Amino acid sequence: MADDESCNAEPSDQTGEVIGLSSASDGVPVIDAVHLLGRSREARVLYGNLTYRLQLTASGKLILTK
Repeated sequence: MADDESCNAEPSDQTGEVIGLSSASDGVPVIDAVHLLGRSREARVLYGNLTYRLQLTASGKLILTK
């Protein structure tokens, strides 16, 4: 990601409320993956003009791929 690009999007439900988002003691956002995946084992994550695939494996691990 270039220095002049930024990602200001926050996950939200249909009412616009931020869901599954909190902040760790160091200020880094913490997003609950359950809110991204829902009942599915896969979700698409948009970042800028790129789409990533977030997968939950059979062993319970998360994989993020382009």
